[in-house]
Amino acid sequence: MTLQNSKFSHRYTVKQILGGYVVVDPDGGHASRLIRFRAEADQLRNKLQREDDKVAKRGPRPCMSCSEVFESEGIHNRLCPNCRGQRDYLGDFATPHATRSARRV
Repeated sequence: MTLQNSKFSHRYTVKQILGGYVVVDPDGGHASRLIRFRAEADQLRNKLQREDDKVAKRGPRPCMSCSEVFESEGIHNRLCPNCRGQRDYLGDFATPHATRSARRV
């Protein structure tokens, strides 16, 4: 997986300013000093993004519904985009297997 082609929404970027480059964090703040070379800025961006992804547990993950591997945004993201778009992604698990009678008071 290349970081530049990733589908994650929380990304570090490189911005050119004042004859150099800075790494910009996902909130828009500068995450680095002024760096002279683009390649050096790209390396720092990739390092910071890998660290951020590791903390947030972003990365490839199997879908809980269809088992297809997809790029997950984090531990909370367990369904692939295809299954998330379906109404009945739980399939047979959505139907109750046992009925429960009302409690008497």
